[in-house]
Amino acid sequence: MNRFGWESVFLVMAGASVIIFVFLILRQPETLVTPVQFEGIGSMLRTFDGLLKSRPFCGYAFCVTFVSVVFFSFISAAPEIMVSVLNRPPTEYGYYFVMIPIGFMIGNSNTSLWSIHFYDSMIVLGSTIAIGGIVLAIVLNLVGLSHPLALFLPVSIAVFGKALPYLMHRQPGINEFPQYAGSASGLTGFLQMSVSAVAAQFVAFIFNETAYPLLIMMLLASVIFVVLFRWGVPVRKCSFLIIKQI
Repeated sequence: MNRFGWESVFLVMAGASVIIFVFLILRQPETLVTPVQFEGIGSMLRTFDGLLKSRPFCGYAFCVTFVSVVFFSFISAAPEIMVSVLNRPPTEYGYYFVMIPIGFMIGNSNTSLWSIHFYDSMIVLGSTIAIGGIVLAIVLNLVGLSHPLALFLPVSIAVFGKALPYLMHRQPGINEFPQYAGSASGLTGFLQMSVSAVAAQFVAFIFNETAYPLLIMMLLASVIFVVLFRWGVPVRKCSFLIIKQI
């Protein structure tokens, strides 16, 4: 970005998007075998209302949402922390940030292997690792370590923990009502992006020239994740009673 300007980021993303779009048109078959007629905005909103009245769906959907809050809060504030708090050049951010998606990919790749035998344990384990990673980052800052690794390494551990139960929450939330899987997927994605966008703006608003506001917000999001899971999952069997009233 320093060499080609900030506009180059958008050009690269646009070029990659065009390549993926062309590839999908040529190679990806249509998954909707029987076309479904759109019944209007009112019908869609009623479906969303029924989904949001489902405690299990909300538990799963908002769990996924707060996983995204942790990630997007970090990527929105970390560049400013690198430059203004750690006094590092912008180019170094890219080097250290690689650890974050690597942690997420490793966590996701292990989900399918471990969840067969340890479903509930995976959720507890992932949440514990995530909270532990963020607490470690706070402790390292408190003892005066101002190196980027003191921020990025613990957060990559936290992201690894968040990635472990990620699919376990997204898929059950969407599959809670198979007849509304498309609506559930769309609503879940909307909640992820909208709440994460608000969180990203809020992190910038509370920034005080330290990493603590970001880390505390990530910690709160991780705790809310656990609370929502405990609140929503135990009553899964009752959820169909609500959606049938739509």
